Amino acid sequence: MQSLDDIDRECARTVKEIERLQGRLQELRTYHNQLVPISRLPVETLTDIFSTAQKIPSDFVGEYDSGRVATVTASVCRYWRQMMLSTPFLWNTIDVANAHWIECSLERSNNLTFVPIS
Repeated sequence: MQSLDDIDRECARTVKEIERLQGRLQELRTYHNQLVPISRLPVETLTDIFSTAQKIPSDFVGEYDSGRVATVTASVCRYWRQMMLSTPFLWNTIDVANAHWIECSLERSNNLTFVPIS
């Protein structure tokens, strides 16, 4: 029968192995994402695409929510999130009826002029 100390050591080794494997999995996911063709587009092209997506009229896609477009886009992968967060003009169109996104957009827009929509 194993002692409590033996079980604790085995648990600690298992946790370290899980952490190592999770790190490796993240590396592989990042590498995979870098191979996807859209990831090879220049940042300028991606920002143009994302900026256009935010301006799609509500009658085309349903209820308009610029915060949702920005948030969904920033949630796709680390590269897109980094690009979105470092591009203030993608956060300067805010839906003033959506109080939740006003503060977030103000912070991320880096003091650019806002284009309010209702």
